[in-house]
Amino acid sequence: ADGQTLGDVRLLFLLGDALVKADKSYLPEGRSSLQQALEQAPDSPLAGEAWFSLAVAEGKLRHHPAERAAYTRALALEWEPELQATIVTNRAESTMAAGDLALAMRDYRLALALSRSATTQALAYWGLAVATERDGDLPSALELARRAGSFRFGPPSHLVVALDLPSVYFTPDYEEHYYRALSTMAEAASAATPNE
Repeated sequence: ADGQTLGDVRLLFLLGDALVKADKSYLPEGRSSLQQALEQAPDSPLAGEAWFSLAVAEGKLRHHPAERAAYTRALALEWEPELQATIVTNRAESTMAAGDLALAMRDYRLALALSRSATTQALAYWGLAVATERDGDLPSALELARRAGSFRFGPPSHLVVALDLPSVYFTPDYEEHYYRALSTMAEAASAATPNE
């Protein structure tokens, strides 16, 4: 409704966040709104969340250096350890996508140290498993994937792993299969019989 013309920068923050969350086709517009808002009001109480949303937009657009930079800015403004853990886990994903496995593994371990949430811990274990496997250590990766898969969420009649939660996405989309394959290999390694 042309709210951005009213001169209230808070509306740019809210518009940008809404566009990033809405649909992939709105990502460039959402990114632009967030960038404008952050330029106009870098010290706003909304800046931390805006940097996080901007990082999500950059990641979905596959601009990994900009994504990592935005997560780092969001981290500098966040004081709550659980939210810091989520930011660090997401930054690790971006770092792994860019090929810096050592730095990604360091961030995943930092996220595990910060987090008390089962969801964040499970996702950090998943990422650490994939980075560890890509770094050439399959036995350790399988143990980490087994640990990640041991976290279950939802009602007892329909438990799911963290990869199935609605807030989890993969860039590119096919990366999900890599995570699930590693988990299946970990489960297979603990099978008691060949039929299992």
